[in-house]
Amino acid sequence: MTHDCLLCRAHHVMQRFTKHFIHTPKRGLYQYIRFNTEMEATTWNDSTHQWETSLTVLGRKATEYGAPYTVTSDFAISAVGQLNVPRYPNITGLDSLQDRMMYSARWGPNYDLKGKKVAMIGNGATAAQILPEIVDIAQADKPISETMRAIYRHAPGVRRRYRASLMDIHETLYESIVDVASLVNDLARQLCLDMMNKQIPDNAVLKRKPTPDYAPGCKCVIISDDCFPAIRRDNGTLQTNPIDNISPAASPEFRHDARAQRELGHNSIILMIEAQSRYIHTLIAPVIKAQASGGHFTVVPLVARMGAYNREIRDHLAKSAIADLSCDGWYKNADGLVANNWYGTVVEYQHRMATVEWGDFQVSGEGKP
Repeated sequence: MTHDCLLCRAHHVMQRFTKHFIHTPKRGLYQYIRFNTEMEATTWNDSTHQWETSLTVLGRKATEYGAPYTVTSDFAISAVGQLNVPRYPNITGLDSLQDRMMYSARWGPNYDLKGKKVAMIGNGATAAQILPEIVDIAQADKPISETMRAIYRHAPGVRRRYRASLMDIHETLYESIVDVASLVNDLARQLCLDMMNKQIPDNAVLKRKPTPDYAPGCKCVIISDDCFPAIRRDNGTLQTNPIDNISPAASPEFRHDARAQRELGHNSIILMIEAQSRYIHTLIAPVIKAQASGGHFTVVPLVARMGAYNREIRDHLAKSAIADLSCDGWYKNADGLVANNWYGTVVEYQHRMATVEWGDFQVSGEGKP
């Protein structure tokens, strides 16, 4: 389970997330959303001081495709997420499964798994959450008593303190990622092993399979209390050998491909997104103000500062568990480059994003920061 999903289970907010998206029409947002649309390119126009973005409408059938078109906008913000496009493993015979295959990011809610043999290929947060549901042993969410609900409702300071305690717990895990030789890293490893020994007490062979041979933090750390009990069940087996090929005759009725869905290794990425949003708002505000008076204001990051920032991040990450060459993972590419992760704590990132250093940018136009 990812850190964000751990918070979701503790506070019953998944239903609230779903309700929020369902009520999108009430916010008047649908008119601005382009569904099933792919961005081909976006270009800045120096004359109009706007972005020109080329779009193509996609679809499963030829009749659903639309002609490419261009939209103009004052701002262009890349917020496509990560691992949002399914990437299937290169396994011989995979294409022969046709409609008996489904990717977790494209979940089919109407697919009935009852009585079917299911092969789940992949691991990580998604697998740790879906596997217990499939074998029907998932534990109920942690209940919140009416007393605690009343306290949270009428004493917001208690709620904030509890939320801060969760933040403190996750931030303490930071050292285990940045320093593989630290006591915190050793403690994290021992906690994982202790939980495995408790939940798989009588099967040494099974325990060896999910036990990594690299330091905690090199790959996504999954928090789950029902994954190990799920793989102990008699109605399933955990296979760690490489897959040579898949044939329709021998394949199960359903195949599921699961991938980890994380970027930050020790805390909630939602906190990072919120900090980024506030930072972007600070950059956008003077542009909007200049436009309101009939002028324009342009902000361009200095190449030298961007280069220095990237070197700073790479130098720090090179010493972390994430960059450990003893394990492969989506944190880094084939050359070992970690391109997407932040190297510090969430609090450090929030402080970094709290203020815009205008000296890092080239500004022009009638407006001013």
